Parts: sequence; structure tokens; C-alpha cells
Amino acid sequence: MDILNRLFELLAGDPQADRAVPPTGFTARLTLLSSGAMAFLAVFALALSLATGRLADR
Repeated sequence: MDILNRLFELLAGDPQADRAVPPTGFTARLTLLSSGAMAFLAVFALALSLATGRLADR
């Protein structure tokens, strides 16, 4: 029966495995900070590419 229990636990998986970020703590703050920085860099890169395109048209 021990083998069946272990197999069931393996198939059931971890109930918290779908969580990418813990709800509180340093890791949550660090994730928010890094996602904010990446969003800023994405907008900055988009603005730079649009400006470069306009400059190339002139």
C-alpha cells in the first residue's frame, strides 16, 4: 500500500505549484520591482524604435 500512496502523491502533485510568486515577503516585492523595471524597459525600447523609424524616414 505504501507504493500506491506514493504513486497517488506523485500524480496529485503539489497544490501550490501553480503559484509563481509568494503572496508576501521579500520575493513578492522583488518580483514586483523586476516586473516594473521590465515594463519600463519595454516601453522605452518601443519609444526608441519608433523614434529611430521616424529619424530614418527623414
